[in-house]
Amino acid sequence: MKKYIIAILFSVISVSIYAQQEAFTMKLDTKTHRFVASIVGVDGSLNYMFKNKNEIEVIWIKGTKRNSAIVSEVKNLKKFKMLGMVADSANISLYFYDTPTKLITQIAINKTTGSFVVTPINVLTKADVLLKGFEMDGVFYIMWVPYGQNIIKFSAYKQGQFVVNQEYNIEFKYFWDALIASGNDTPQDAKFGVANISEIDNSLPNSVINTAVYQKLYHFNHKFYITCEEPSTTHLIVIDPVFRTNDYRKLNFKLENESGKIKGNSFLINNRLLRLTASSEQINLCVVDLDSFTLVKNHNMYANQPLDLKNSPIFNEINGKLDSEIPTTKEFFSEMTNGNPTIVANNMGDGLLEVAIGSHEVSQQINPVVGPNISPFMMTYGVGWGLGYNAYMYPGWGYTPSYTSTMVNSTLYFKSLFDNAKFDHLTGLLNKNVLDKIRDFERANFGTTPPDLHVVYSYGNKIHYGYYIDKSNLFVVREFSK
Repeated sequence: MKKYIIAILFSVISVSIYAQQEAFTMKLDTKTHRFVASIVGVDGSLNYMFKNKNEIEVIWIKGTKRNSAIVSEVKNLKKFKMLGMVADSANISLYFYDTPTKLITQIAINKTTGSFVVTPINVLTKADVLLKGFEMDGVFYIMWVPYGQNIIKFSAYKQGQFVVNQEYNIEFKYFWDALIASGNDTPQDAKFGVANISEIDNSLPNSVINTAVYQKLYHFNHKFYITCEEPSTTHLIVIDPVFRTNDYRKLNFKLENESGKIKGNSFLINNRLLRLTASSEQINLCVVDLDSFTLVKNHNMYANQPLDLKNSPIFNEINGKLDSEIPTTKEFFSEMTNGNPTIVANNMGDGLLEVAIGSHEVSQQINPVVGPNISPFMMTYGVGWGLGYNAYMYPGWGYTPSYTSTMVNSTLYFKSLFDNAKFDHLTGLLNKNVLDKIRDFERANFGTTPPDLHVVYSYGNKIHYGYYIDKSNLFVVREFSK
C-alpha cells in the first residue's frame, strides 16, 4: 500500500447560461486525457475523474467550490481499465482492473488532505471472469463469475474500506451459457462469445441502442437484477446483498401464432418487467409486477393492422441519422426478427412513461477501393470494423482489389406513451425527452461527430452532459431538464 501527499487546488467555478441550459466549464491541470468518469456523491457533491497514460486528475465540487487533486507515479497506471468510482463527503474511491494480471486496484483520495492511497484489493484467479463494477447505495460492488460455472461472486467496498465477499449459486441451469451467448437463442442453439453483461441505470435516459442486448444488470430497491433473454423466455435473477438471498424466475411468453422466427427482449423500470416478444406477424408487450409476478397489462400489435400503440412515426436511423423514407408497418414487423429486438422505457414525469419499441442491427459494409495496387511485397485487402486491419495477405504482382469497411448501425423504432399506474396506452403527441434534447444539442454543436469523451449523469431533477475538449483542455458541463 502506498500513500502520497499532494496539494489540493481550490477554485470557484463560473456558472453561465447557454441556450437555456445552465453550464459550467473547467480548465484541467493535466492534459491529453483518454478516459473520463463521473459520479454524484452520497453527500450531493459532483465528482469527476480524468485519466491519461500517466496521471489521474480528480475534481470534486460542492456548492460553488471546486477542489482537485492529481494522482501520479502509480505503477502500470496506463494499463488500468476503469471499473467505476464512489464518493462521499470524505473520500473519492476509484477502482481499476489490469487485464493481464487480473489485479483489481483501489485508489482512494482524501478530500481534506489531498493524499491518496493505492491499494491492490483483489486478484482474480485464472478461471474467474470479471463482469462489472458498479455503485449502489454508496457501496461499490465488483462482480465476477468462475468460468463455466453457474455462480456469481462479488466483493463490496464502502468509504474505501472492504465490507464483504459474497457468493451465490444460480439456479438457472444455463446461466453461464446465457452470459456468453452472442444472440437471442436458446442455450442449445446459441452461438457463444465472451461473457458479458450491460449495466442499465434507470436514473439516466436509455435508448433503443444501449438496451439492444440480451444480458442486462440493474440495481434498485437495494437489490441486483439480472436478465438473460431467449426468444420466448426471460430469465430473471434477483440478489439481495443485505439479506443475502438469491431468487430465480423463469418467465415464459407466448404468441398466438408461433410459426416462423421469434425473438424477444425485456426492460425493467419502476419495479416492473416489460417483455417484448415479436414475430413477423405479431408483437406482444407484456407488463409484469416484480413483487407479485402478476400480469399488469398485455398489449398486442399485428402486421395486418394499424400500430395502435404508436405515438410517433416509425423512425429509421442509420449511424445516428434519420432516413427520410418512413418504413411501412409490414417492413417494421419484418425487421423486428432480422435484427435485435429492443424495448426501453423512460420516466417522463407526472406518472407518464415513454416506451420505445424497435430493432437494432450492427452490420459491416465493405467498400471496394478501385485502382491499381502494385507492390513486390505481400498484397493485402482490409477487413474488420473500420480499423484498417489487413487480415488476409497473399503474394502477387499487378492489380489487387483493395477494400475498406465501415460499421453500420441501423435502428428502427417507434415511441409510445403509457400511464405508469395501470400501463394503459395514452393517445396524443409526445414531448421531447431528455435524450432527444441531448441529441439535438450534439447535432447543433458537433454535427455528426460528438465528443468521444463525454459523461451523462443524473443530478437531482436534471441530467448533466459533460464533454472533454482535448485541444483546449476544457471540460464543459451542460444541464438539461428531465
